[in-house]
Amino acid sequence: MARDLVITSAHCIKQNAGLLHNVEFIAGVNGARFVANSGSVEVLEHPVWRNTSGIGKYRYDVAIIHLSRPIAQGKVQPIRLFSSGKELPERGALVGYRGPKAVALHGRLDCTFSSLSNRGLFASDCPASGGNSGGAVLTRGDNGWELAGIIVASRRLTATAVVIELDDWLRTQVSDALLREAKWGADLK
Repeated sequence: MARDLVITSAHCIKQNAGLLHNVEFIAGVNGARFVANSGSVEVLEHPVWRNTSGIGKYRYDVAIIHLSRPIAQGKVQPIRLFSSGKELPERGALVGYRGPKAVALHGRLDCTFSSLSNRGLFASDCPASGGNSGGAVLTRGDNGWELAGIIVASRRLTATAVVIELDDWLRTQVSDALLREAKWGADLK
C-alpha cells in the first residue's frame, strides 16, 4: 500500500468530514513514543456508501485518508493488498484498536470467515468491540501478511466481527497513490 494513505471505515471518519485537522494518524508505538504520525489533507468515502441502505451499507463502509505527509520510508512498512480476484481465505487475522483513544493494536491471528452475502460481506468468529471498525483483515500471502478487508461492524447477538473485502474502487485509489509515490521518487533523483 502507499505511504500517504490510510484505509478505514467510512463511518469512523464521517463525524470529521470538513474537520481534517482533527484526523491524526499514528503508525506504530515504540515504548511511549510514536514511530510515525501525520495529519490528513483529504478524506474520500466510497462513492456509493452514503446512497446505500440495508446490508449494502456495510459493503461500502470504507474510506481513504490522504495524509498531509507520507510516512517516512523505513519507519513503518506499508502492507500489501491481497490479490484481486482471489477469494477471501477461510482463516486470517483481525487487527484493530480497542476504543477511540487506544494507541496499541490488538488482534487475533486465528479468525475464521464465512460469507454473509455473495457481495463481499463476511462474518468472523472473532469478537469485535468498539474501536475495531476500520481495522485490518489480514491473510497470509506468499510474501507475508496482506490486507484483504476491513472490519466494519459487529453482529448484535454474537458480538463477532463483520468484515468486507477490498473492492475495485479501493484498489484504484491505492494504485493511483502508488503511481504518485513512484513519481515522488523519480522527482527526487
